[in-house]
Parts: sequence; structure tokens; C-alpha cells
Amino acid sequence: FDDLVNLGDQSFCLDAGDTVATTQGRVSLAEGAGAGGAFTCNCVELCQLHSTTQSTVSLTTYENRGATNDFQGTILQITVNFLNTIAGAIFTFDASSALEIHSGGVASFTAAATFAGSGVFRAREGSTVSFSSASTFQIATEVSGQFLVESEQVSFEEVVTLTGSNALMDVRSGSRIVASRTVTVSSSSEIRGTSGTMQFDGGLSMASSSVMNLTSTTVSVSTWSASSSTMSFDGSTVTSQTWSMSSSTVTIGTGTAMSVSGGAQLDASTMTLSSSTSTFTSVQASTLTNGGTIQGRGGCNMQFTGGLQTTSSTMDLQQSTVGCGHLQMSSSTLSASSSTTVTASQVTFSQTTVQMTSASFTSSGTMSDDGGSLTFTTSTIVVTSTFTSTSSSYSLTGSSMTVTQHTITSTTITLTDVSSQFLLDGSGAGGGSLVGSLASGAVFSGLGFFRHRTGLLRLLAGSTIGCGLQLSPNAQILRRTRALQQTDLTTTNPAATACGNSIGSTTVASGASLSIDTSCSFGTESWDVAGTTSTYTTSVAATGAVDVQSGGLLVLNTVSTSTNPFSITGTFTLSGSIEVLVTDSSTTAIVILMKWDDTSCTDITSSVTVYGCTSCTTSVVASSTATSCYLRLSIGMTSSDSNDAWWGLLALLALIPCAAGLAWYCCRIRTQDPEEISYDEVEVADGGYEGYE
Repeated sequence: FDDLVNLGDQSFCLDAGDTVATTQGRVSLAEGAGAGGAFTCNCVELCQLHSTTQSTVSLTTYENRGATNDFQGTILQITVNFLNTIAGAIFTFDASSALEIHSGGVASFTAAATFAGSGVFRAREGSTVSFSSASTFQIATEVSGQFLVESEQVSFEEVVTLTGSNALMDVRSGSRIVASRTVTVSSSSEIRGTSGTMQFDGGLSMASSSVMNLTSTTVSVSTWSASSSTMSFDGSTVTSQTWSMSSSTVTIGTGTAMSVSGGAQLDASTMTLSSSTSTFTSVQASTLTNGGTIQGRGGCNMQFTGGLQTTSSTMDLQQSTVGCGHLQMSSSTLSASSSTTVTASQVTFSQTTVQMTSASFTSSGTMSDDGGSLTFTTSTIVVTSTFTSTSSSYSLTGSSMTVTQHTITSTTITLTDVSSQFLLDGSGAGGGSLVGSLASGAVFSGLGFFRHRTGLLRLLAGSTIGCGLQLSPNAQILRRTRALQQTDLTTTNPAATACGNSIGSTTVASGASLSIDTSCSFGTESWDVAGTTSTYTTSVAATGAVDVQSGGLLVLNTVSTSTNPFSITGTFTLSGSIEVLVTDSSTTAIVILMKWDDTSCTDITSSVTVYGCTSCTTSVVASSTATSCYLRLSIGMTSSDSNDAWWGLLALLALIPCAAGLAWYCCRIRTQDPEEISYDEVEVADGGYEGYE
């Protein structure tokens, strides 16, 4: 036919009596493209539409009643209806052929069909293609209209493209689509599913405001990427090997379980889990970058088994449970509230803001942060390994933070109220095992308590504990009876050492020890010691009361003639004992070991033992105004002299004018006649002041 107008309406392969005249038939088209009428293929075996050159054939209706339809050089356009009622029908297209369902056109496949060859199937914008029987597309598929899978399975063995604002692939109840090659969805196109199954074995690519809405649908994707897209899942099961989202929005709703085996990447995207039956699992490492957000609501559950790394992004969690491998957050924000639980095997924060209210946070491995701001209100933080913090700020209100070990440098931790605590647990370590270190710039402040349970804590120069300090072992730690010799501090537990720093009110419980290194320097204070005011350099300063309980030990270490005293701006209660370790007693001197505030200076020397100096004694003296007390050590003096040393020194000074007067007198009488001189009888004792030669 040179002109399809001449073709008209045709019931191909029928004779005048509507009887099948032949099993095969061919329509040969020259260059006569055009519009025809209704065409019915009655050729039982084969119906062909061939053109020697590519021709566009427009028909209102094409109905197939044969086994095979073959198109060569023909672009078949259907404007009204394309109908296949033959089960197992095959439609073959060469590379220059296509089947196009145009706007307003409908293609119905009520029986199984296969599209084969190398051509293209196109559902144009405004068209509707529906499948109520299994069908297979072995050719490329382009959908700009509605592609409805109503039952059975439709398989795509070549690429599928959805494009256009009216493009829709709708998989309905009991139906399934299987795509072995890539499916691309763009230009505001939509994939919709209700109680069906989608299997994108060749991958799924979504872009340009494309949409996916699934309800009670099972979907599996090999490689899933989306850009500027929106996805919503309710009551669905979603699995993917890899999942990469860019500038996209994902809502995992009620009854939806989503899992990614190869890791999820969310770049400038938002993922929201909305209910207690919403779950998300990522097996391998996942990332959240460039302003991306993960939101958890309503009791949802998220598990990042392979870890989660965020950069300049936000985790916003309310009533959520989050489990994670290594949680790494850089320049990001973690907000958790309303009974949210976050657990991780390891935590690394860098320049990150953490805000938790009525939440719990646990790291079963190490936790480190650098330059962060962390605020906890009525929350619990547990680090069962080492906690390392540098140049960060913590605020705890009605909260507790428990760590097994720690190293803290230039970080401020504020325990704002009495119900807040920072607990250095030590995990049962002995007193000789270092479990904690507060380096220069580390500051604890507030009304709460720093509690140290087991192991050795070192308070280095430049650190400050401005809150309560309690050294108290676990109930399981046995109380030890110390020998008369110098105590091995490794047998005390917990043990803390302080050097050149400030601490708050401190309790040293039974079995615990606090060792003050008096060779260190912290600051200077002006003290009135027995009426003499001088400026003293302190080794450690305690702001608040210090209580050494029965069985507790305070050690004043590295004592010499140049020792720096331990200053307590508050009361001092000693029910335990003090040990003074002298390292240099070669020079006779009187030094101040410690100072505390009290109007009644009780003599505590019976509870003080001095090591390293057999000629040293201790005494307690008061300020002239009876407001401060001082523990004093006399080096190189016997016990009977130590309390009178000050008077002895004054007596020696008094001898100077006496000696001068005696010399003058001798010179005077030497000039007189011996007979005029009268001598008084003078008795000279064997010794003057006891202890002096």
C-alpha cells in the first residue's frame, strides 16, 4: 500500500465469509506512511507489517489474534486501542521498528505476550498500557503515560525509561514487575505500588523530581540511585544492595522494613522513619553528607551495622532506637530526645554539636571528640572503653556520664546540678593501673560530682576539678589494712594523683587514696601562719571541703624544704590517715604541708606518718585570727624541739644584743683598776636550749 488511506479497515487473513483464508499474511508498505483505520490480524501463525524504508503507520486500532506479529521498518502508532487476546503471542521488532501507544490510546494485554527483537515499545504521554497477564519485554521500553500491571508478572529484559510528568508505572495487588536491566525514572515520573512486587535486578535510577510511592509492596533493587527525588514507603519491604540518594527525600512509614546490604549514601538528602514499626538496616558503612538529615520518630529503629559517617549533617531523633558500628560525625549535629537510645561500637566526634534530652548514649568501644559542644539533660552516657576529649565543652544537667578510662585535655565538663555526675569506673583496675588523666586545660565545674571508682587517676598541671570529687571503690573492692610502712598506692583503689591543678570538694573513701605532688606549682596565696603573713606557692588547690574517711589515705608526696603546700579553701575532716613522703631532709627547715579553713584547729598529727625523715616532726598551728589551720613539718629537728622552734629562733635573736652589751662591759672594766672590780658569781649550765649545741 502506498497510502494507508487505501488500506482502510482490514480483517487480515479472512475471506469474504469471515473465514481464515491463510495462516500467514504480510502488509508491504512502500513509502506510504499515513493514517489507517482498524487493523485486525487473523493470521494464525504470522502477521507481518514490513516497509523497505522506515515508515510511520498510524492506526486507530490494532487487534492481534495470531501467534506472531512481525514489524520491520515500521513505526506503528495506535491512537485508540491495541489489544492482544492470544496467550503466548510474540511481537517482534527490528531496530527500525517501534510500537507506540499515543495520547488517548489504550493497550490491553489480557493474555501473555512477549515483545522481542531490537526495537522500542513506547507508551506516550496520555496513554494507558495495562497488563492482566504475564508479559515480557525483551526490547527497550519508554513510558511517558500510565503503565499498569494489574496481575501476574511483567518482565523487562532491556532498559526501561519513565519520563514526563504523567509517566506512571503502577504495580497493583498480586502483580509483579521484574527488570533485569536498568530502570530509569525522571522528569517527575512516578513508580507506584500497592500490594505488589517490584524486582529491579538491573538497578533503579531516579532523578529530576521523580517519585516512588509504595504501599504494602515488596521491592528489591540491586543498585539504587536517586537525585532530586521523593520516595515514600508504607507497610512495605524494601531491600537494596547499594543505595545512593542525592538531594532526595525518603519517608519510611508504618510497617516498613528497609535494608541495604552494601551501605547507604545520603547526600543533601533527608530520610525519615515515622513509627514504631519503621525499621532501617544498613549492613556496610553508610554516609550522611552536605546538609543531609536522618530523622527518627515514633519509636522507630535504625541499625547502621557497618557504621555511619556524617559530614556537615544532622541526626534528629525522637523516640528512636539507633544502633551503629563506628559512629563518626564531623561538623554535624546529633539531637536526641524522648527516650531515644543510641548505641555504637565506637564513636568519633569532630566539631560536632550533641544535644540529648531524656535519652541514653552508649559506646561499647572508644569515644573521642575534638572541638565539640555536647549538652545532656536527664540523659545517660556510657563509654565502656576509653574516652578521649580535646578542646570540647560538655554540659550535664540531671545526667550521668560513665567512662571506663579517659584522657581529657582542654575540655570543660560542667555538672550543672547535684544530680549530675561524671564517673570514672576503671573497670575494676588496680590502684597502680592508670585509667584516667586530666591534662592542662581540663576543667570540671558545677554542683555535681566527679566520682572515681577504681584504678589510678592523674590530675596534671593546669587541670581543674571545680566540682565535688569522690574517690570511692566498688562494693566488690576489699578494704585493705595498711602496714606501718609507707603504703604501696597500687594497693589503694581508686587512686588519684594531683599535680599543679585545682579540685573541688573531695571525698576519699575507705580503700582509696589521693596523692598530692608537692613539688608541683599551681598558684600563690597569702596566709597568716601563727601571726606571720607570707605568700605561699601552692601545689594543688581544693575549693570546697575535703573528707578523708576512715580507711582513706591522703598522701603528701615529694616533700622537701622547697615543697609547695596543698591548699583547701574549706573544711578538712580526717578520719583516715595522712602519709608524708620526704625526699630531701638534708637541710633544717620548717615547711607548711597543707592549709584548711576552720575556727578550731584539731591536732591531727596522731594520724600523720612521715617517711624518709627520722628527725622530722609535724604540728598543727592556727592563723592569728583563728580562721585557718596549717599542718607544719619540721625537718632536721627532734620531736621535743619541733613545737618550740619558733621560740628558739627568737631566743637566738635575743642573744645578739646581749652579746654586744657584754662586749662593751668587758671593754669598760678592762680599763679599771683590778682592785676596783667586783665579780658576780655566774653559773654556766651544760646546755642552753635543748636541741641546740
